[in-house]
Amino acid sequence: KRYFRSMMWLQHVPFGTDTEEQFQRSLLLAETIGGTPSLRKQYTDFTEPITYLMGAPDNISIIQVYEEMQKMGMTAAQLIGNKKAMKQLRQTVEEIGRRQTRIQPKFQITSSCKINLMPQRYQPDAEVLQEMVDYETQETLRDVPKGLDVMAAMGVKGAQRILVDELNEPGRWSQYTPMLTKMKQRMQEVDWNETLATQWIEALATMAKNTPERASMPYFMQSQAWEKKDLNAALASWAELKHDAILYAKQPMGAECGGGGPPEPTVRGYVEPNVVFWKKAIDLLDTMDGIFGRFGLATERTTSITEDLREQAQFLLNCSEKELRGETLSEWDYNQIEIIGSTFESISLELTRDPQQWLMGWSDVEGTDRKVALVADVYTANARNNPQKSILYEGVGLADEIYVVVEINGYLYLTRGAVLSYREFKESLDVPRKTDEEWQQELNSHPRKGVPAWMKEITVPLDV
Repeated sequence: KRYFRSMMWLQHVPFGTDTEEQFQRSLLLAETIGGTPSLRKQYTDFTEPITYLMGAPDNISIIQVYEEMQKMGMTAAQLIGNKKAMKQLRQTVEEIGRRQTRIQPKFQITSSCKINLMPQRYQPDAEVLQEMVDYETQETLRDVPKGLDVMAAMGVKGAQRILVDELNEPGRWSQYTPMLTKMKQRMQEVDWNETLATQWIEALATMAKNTPERASMPYFMQSQAWEKKDLNAALASWAELKHDAILYAKQPMGAECGGGGPPEPTVRGYVEPNVVFWKKAIDLLDTMDGIFGRFGLATERTTSITEDLREQAQFLLNCSEKELRGETLSEWDYNQIEIIGSTFESISLELTRDPQQWLMGWSDVEGTDRKVALVADVYTANARNNPQKSILYEGVGLADEIYVVVEINGYLYLTRGAVLSYREFKESLDVPRKTDEEWQQELNSHPRKGVPAWMKEITVPLDV
């Protein structure tokens, strides 16, 4: 908690270039850290892994200021005593800020160019959330974005179809389509292999996209209903990412502040053969492993868990490729699928436990980690033209069951699995930000809260 509070404070209390005293302080801090080899090493050892995991700084960093001071060949004291040099340095830093800072409140009260000891990080999905809101109309016609906007901007046609045909977003806000087109162009400029977070987002978009490979997939995976299932799962995992990145990523906001018949029923497992996604998942694990190794963050425990996860992802990829080729899975394959739940439970327990803790089973897990449900505030709807200011939340509810008819060895079987349950809702700005504990407790009395309207077509509520 102390670390979280400290990091949040450091990221939210900047030095503004529009205030002489604040700018001078930033130079003194930059020189102290940048000009002291031991401090600079500690700073880079701390910040560089965050960059590769979560993204590049969106605001100006202290080290960037120091590098510009070095180019001018002047100390902080010399610069502070020279108005012409200070003006030149300020102009240079502000120019860097104009090129670098992409997530800015539409209604700003303080300096547009901010310098931080620990800047928050840029993530492209946050830029989409920032821009897909109406800030121009006297009373906003679209006060908050939607998770679907992110997928649509990344070229997922199913997301755009739902937004346009089912939710009629262009009918609510005339600038919706032009802004979405602009965001599509912007997302095409992003290097999606740059960070672990961007690879994660791209992997999710790949899962939901109607790629050429989908034509060779089973018939049920080519339906609009399955398209929604994929979007639901992708957005739920995206909500997990926003939850994990909430400390480091900059949040967008409106304003500052057999013979005659089938054989006897049998229990057989089936892997959703989304080959492109399984390959992306393996790439994601390899990237994470590489980052941990590069920055000395790997431990025997993290290496072992990563190897276990990669082995499982490779197994699921192999099964998928066999299914698409029409091959019968081996008894060993079926046995592995049958126990895959306990396999992942074992991996999850290893991830969850404290170093000196021994967990016999999931019933031993305590706190919010025991349930898959979590929530993250992703957008502050406090623009001046918004009379009903609110917070947009993205979350995951308790897992849903999914039933699918699949073909196994020439016969159709009804199979059952689990799928993440994506949630999206907004609450008043006056209410304190919701925690995972509060969200899980709320689900006890309102288990379907936040289920998007577009999912109701393929969801069957059951009273149990």
